[in-house]
Amino acid sequence: QTAGAACVASNKPIGAVSIVPPQSERDCPKENCTMTPHNNHDEEERKDEQTYTANQDIESTEKLSPDICTTMPPALEKEINDFRSEAEKELVKLAEIYGPAGAKLSRVDAVTLMDGWNKVLAFQTMWKEAFFMRWRILLAREKVICSYNHNDTDENNDESNSKASHRFEKVVKLAEKMVDKNQDPIALCLGSRLSSGKDTMLSLFDQTIRDLCPHTQTVQREAYRPTLEDGGAGLGFSLECNTVEEIFRMLSRCGLRPKHVGTALCEAFLWSLESHTPYALDDEKEDLEQRPDQGAFSRFVTDKVARMAIKDMINIREDFATPMFTFHLPTFWRQVKAHPKMKNRFGEKFYTNLLTDYPELLDYFARADMDTLSSHIALAVDLMLLRYSEVVAEVDSVFRKTVDHLADMHRRLDIPTDAYPSIGLNAVQTLQPFFTEYVSSFENTQSPVTADELTKGLVASYMEVMWFVFHPMLKEEKLIAKAEAFIGQCAEELRWPQSQLSKRLCQVK
Repeated sequence: QTAGAACVASNKPIGAVSIVPPQSERDCPKENCTMTPHNNHDEEERKDEQTYTANQDIESTEKLSPDICTTMPPALEKEINDFRSEAEKELVKLAEIYGPAGAKLSRVDAVTLMDGWNKVLAFQTMWKEAFFMRWRILLAREKVICSYNHNDTDENNDESNSKASHRFEKVVKLAEKMVDKNQDPIALCLGSRLSSGKDTMLSLFDQTIRDLCPHTQTVQREAYRPTLEDGGAGLGFSLECNTVEEIFRMLSRCGLRPKHVGTALCEAFLWSLESHTPYALDDEKEDLEQRPDQGAFSRFVTDKVARMAIKDMINIREDFATPMFTFHLPTFWRQVKAHPKMKNRFGEKFYTNLLTDYPELLDYFARADMDTLSSHIALAVDLMLLRYSEVVAEVDSVFRKTVDHLADMHRRLDIPTDAYPSIGLNAVQTLQPFFTEYVSSFENTQSPVTADELTKGLVASYMEVMWFVFHPMLKEEKLIAKAEAFIGQCAEELRWPQSQLSKRLCQVK
């Protein structure tokens, strides 16, 4: 899917551009990426068929271990257990400050929340800026304090107390400096989504509060509209976050951890309500002044946002720790690559199917280096199916660095976001002819699999990779669309000639 998308809008040889980071290129030397000429395919397939059949006869006499499909890889199991432990610690901290989970919000609490939030929406630009900056600074400050504690020395209490004030000021300055340089944890995790992060978090709070009283959301006249936007869809995935659950999943995908969405997020939310909500009524101010385990706002953000986000972070990791992603998809892809009908020719078959089904793309391949593109698509599927343990991308993982690089490449090549569904569908269709053989080989094992399950697994893996890749271009497309709408309105009101309108639209792009 990577190479296919990368050539949609390019009129120059794509082989001249690195699609993956340099360290990944060494895994596939250029001399190994040359495609076999068409006139030699039949002879090679006959030889490969004989070898493949002999290997299949040997393998058929060997019984699969009962645990081979169901056992989680030790490294992945350790990572998930460590993550669960971190999540438990943050949940305990939330319980100590804001009370135990499950405290119900009454109808009176819901009304207080809705009325208070409507006052926030009246000044939402100011509020979301204050919240987001406070959240980032709190986490940056925590990171600085951790580094200080790591280097602490055993000083007497008098010396520690005398230096406490100076040390705190220094910590705050270092935290602010980290935020200014976008080196704080939130900036590093969100990456290209940082500029829209405050809008995303505002949408998260907005929709979560609206869900408390859905029957009151029938709009009959002017009102504060929901902040979530409609997104496009294709292959079963949305190009943007349209629900609270999708926002939680987005935060998890970006590498945010429980400590990022726990006490720091709750503190930033409550602080911004106290300091950046003009015209708050007395009962709303009184609620914010109550103990953290009693106020409606504090119980809301703890139970409906922080704890739910932590729960989703655990779930997304467990979703990709199933036999489908840890065993079946990697095994299936390795067998496909070794199959005589596909060996070293997946890229060629992928582009043949793509151009047959979507002939409108032919013009983009007039000068493309198909050998290099074919090797890149194979590397892309390797990334998608073999690095299953890195799908929930930590900031410094090879997976995250690679997909971020791909995202920047696709943006610079002006790859439109509407190309991704067709490319993903074509990738799945290219692999579907091999489903029957693979499914039949696991019929009598403890982990049988169906063709539909393989399809869903491939789509899910494709979504996770493309979710990172398409965003920079989607962000640019939305910005251009808004600018074009504004220019079009100006042209209509000021009666610009068509030549002037065309010139301004070109300048916008």
